[in-house]
Amino acid sequence: MSSRFNALLMSNIYTTVSRASLWRWGAVLVMAPFAAAPVWAQTGLPTSCASTPWAVGKAYSANDVVMYSDGNLYIAKFSNPGYNPTVSTYFWALYKCTTTIPAPAPSPQPACTSSGWVAGRQYEVGNVVTYSDGNQYVAKFANPGYVPTVSTFFWSRYYCATTAPAPAPAPAPAPAPAPPPVTSIYPDWVEFKQYQTGDIVKYGGALYQAAYANPGYVPTVSTFFWKTFTGSQITASTVKFHGRFDYTNPSAPRYSWSGSSISAQFSGTSISVTLNESDARVYYAYVIDDQPVKRFSVSAGTNAYSLATGLSNGTHKVLLMRETEGNQAGPSQFLGFSFGGTGQLMAPPDYPNKYRLEFVGDSITAGFGNLGVMPCGFTTETESAFWSYAQQTALQLGEAPATNISISGIGIYRNYGNAGPVANDPTMPFYYSRNLTADAASASSSSILPSAQPTVVVVNLGTNDFWTAAPDQTGFISAYVGLFKTIRARYPSAMLIAATHAGSNQQGYIQAAYNQILNSGETKIRYADFPIRDWNGCSGHPTKAADLEIATYLSQFIRNLGL
Repeated sequence: MSSRFNALLMSNIYTTVSRASLWRWGAVLVMAPFAAAPVWAQTGLPTSCASTPWAVGKAYSANDVVMYSDGNLYIAKFSNPGYNPTVSTYFWALYKCTTTIPAPAPSPQPACTSSGWVAGRQYEVGNVVTYSDGNQYVAKFANPGYVPTVSTFFWSRYYCATTAPAPAPAPAPAPAPAPPPVTSIYPDWVEFKQYQTGDIVKYGGALYQAAYANPGYVPTVSTFFWKTFTGSQITASTVKFHGRFDYTNPSAPRYSWSGSSISAQFSGTSISVTLNESDARVYYAYVIDDQPVKRFSVSAGTNAYSLATGLSNGTHKVLLMRETEGNQAGPSQFLGFSFGGTGQLMAPPDYPNKYRLEFVGDSITAGFGNLGVMPCGFTTETESAFWSYAQQTALQLGEAPATNISISGIGIYRNYGNAGPVANDPTMPFYYSRNLTADAASASSSSILPSAQPTVVVVNLGTNDFWTAAPDQTGFISAYVGLFKTIRARYPSAMLIAATHAGSNQQGYIQAAYNQILNSGETKIRYADFPIRDWNGCSGHPTKAADLEIATYLSQFIRNLGL
């Protein structure tokens, strides 16, 4: 990351809040000293356990004590308009009263009864519901009433502890049908053609992978330069790619944008992936079936990475997602999946395909620092595209992973640290059309099929333009409107959303640009401003909890579009 980004958010823009001064740039909150320490910071705590139930939207003063729905007491560290105590930990602290109270009666053992699931109701971890399919589900993570059969990341099937009669033996299942025939997209070997390390070709009815770059040596003769390819074939009907990819070499597509993803279904008891990485700082997230998400870091060069072993026989799903920005680490190359035993790729997983999402933004959209807690600066270890609000919005909608075009420090008119536009430090309109972040030539290569074009594009830019005093308004609006024209030309039918966070410095400029676009005759565009209440991620960025809150807002906003 450049030096200007390492200094992210440390400028002096002042805003008065309550009695204390909060020094903040976009995402930084530093409490100025004041005379008396609040109750939560004093050693002499009150002895009363009295509290009132927390209410959303109610104004609270410092030292107010509330009871939240999780059964815990929280004390207001600072005045706030009813922020969620479990999310806005800057404003609330867990409170332990000193009065001795009777121990609660032991909870009854779990039974086979539960309340019916209700859309929009807040559920906590461990809550059990009965869905309309007659099955019970338990909340793996707190959620605002996601559908149990769709949001399987948040819910899983629940089997109560009460002994029930053994079910009648099920009839023997019919043999699974063989996977449909597929057409390989690996090219035929061509004599004297220049091949790069990792390229895969067909020759003599078999597949070969280039172990080293070579000028078209015969695969069966030059075995030093070519090795038999044992991984799974990347085919038009077995692997799905989500996001911007460079298919110049269709047998080994390259990618670099945050959130670039690959999904597939397979049979077998184990799975590994072979990747060719130009940079060892890249991190990946992956999910096998409906298990919790896991991460791994890479080594430079071509390597195989084990994703799962000891799986049950049958069909499994895999989702693999690059978590690291393309401007922080070089491009990646997908070379295929491999499986244990007789495992093989099956027909890829289906998605509802109602909301195909693309997000365009800066570090907030990329997930900068959302896995860390201040004080911390940028590292690829604490940046997670999977937990960014962009991917979480897609997840909450039950859709395929979103395309995420985001760069830390990027602006629409000027970048962070610049007094104005700088020729050798271009802004988002310069990068937007690229398939690979740092590769100018990739803008003209094929990327996305018309049938897979986004139906919704969310643009969340402007924070870095306001890193210091407000930029030139005419220049900002012109650049903003120009980017929307570029997006409209690329996606003629998409709904465009001009987004920012509520109360941001750029909000007025974006509203003015939005009105200008409306007045030009554009009808498929909406304006959205979402709350961000927890800026305690690295360098003062939104935390994972804040990303989830944004995603909840945007997913409902998109549902309400009526597409």
